[in-house]
Amino acid sequence: MIDKKEWQDVTIDGTQYHFDTLNPIKAFPVSVKLGKLLAGALKESGKELTSLFKESKKDNVGIDSILSIIGRLAESVKVDEFNELAQTMISCVKIKGENDTGFRAVNYQQDFNGKIMELYKVLFFAIRFNFADFFVERVSTLVEKVEAQVS
Repeated sequence: MIDKKEWQDVTIDGTQYHFDTLNPIKAFPVSVKLGKLLAGALKESGKELTSLFKESKKDNVGIDSILSIIGRLAESVKVDEFNELAQTMISCVKIKGENDTGFRAVNYQQDFNGKIMELYKVLFFAIRFNFADFFVERVSTLVEKVEAQVS
């Protein structure tokens, strides 16, 4: 069982972020979309994606792992769907910019303008933070199914 926190503060690329959990009304549809994305990506390369997720659970997750996971998932999603998913995930994040005295809501367009890699890192952390339990169960189950089909 994964110990679930209600919130977590993290510094990503020198910027402080506050991550809250998504409420169930937002989290459930996201989990369904993520499940479909994972299923599609696992059909293509289940073992590789699984090892990337295992690697991502380490605190010193490498940028190559993040990019590989995002790349695999992005291959099976439309741009509009990805943008909608990203905006939903960002809704649970607050930012403390260099001129801010405290955390404030993220302005998706302004705060990440010219910082697409930072956006991916924030999205990846938001998904990992909100769906760690889902990923562990879902990925291991899907990998077992993929391995059974390959064997």
